Amino acid sequence: MTGMSVEEVESDLSSVLARVRRGERICLLDGRSKEPIALIVPYVPRPAGKREIGALDGKATIEFAEDYEMSEDEMLVGNTEEGR
Repeated sequence: MTGMSVEEVESDLSSVLARVRRGERICLLDGRSKEPIALIVPYVPRPAGKREIGALDGKATIEFAEDYEMSEDEMLVGNTEEGR
């Protein structure tokens, strides 16, 4: 990762963005203190389509009260009387 001051980035934004497009991460630094301000990273689009259900399997638990009434379809779609 490369550190660059705001002034450096401003002076040649096109080449900085080209570097980011190639996968480089740029740490934006304050000009005087050289403290990190922000991180410029390549954009990674999210894949289209449905999300995988069960991604937290084994990592999280859910418990429902005994009097809880909702079908699995209602839970997945969010189609309840209160939600309309």
